[in-house]
Amino acid sequence: MSYTELNSLSTGENGDLVFTGVMQIHREEAAGYAIKMGFNVHQQVSPNTDFVIIGTENVSPSKIAKVIELNKRGNNIKIIEELTFLSLVSEHIIK
Repeated sequence: MSYTELNSLSTGENGDLVFTGVMQIHREEAAGYAIKMGFNVHQQVSPNTDFVIIGTENVSPSKIAKVIELNKRGNNIKIIEELTFLSLVSEHIIK
């Protein structure tokens, strides 16, 4: 699955992605997969963010608050659980 296909989940066109929380795989590994799929990985949520991938615990309340704030201003940032992200990654890597 390409970024263009994944982007149908968001109105954003930037390809920007942010991780938050404890991930089941190392964050560097997850970021590497995202980059291979065409995403730009950032540390902070911004108006250019398309997706925030949330881990299983210790999700940053400030990042979620920023998503809510930006979405109230007209952005359409999607929050995706890590398992959904990993499922999308596995489909992309296997192809």
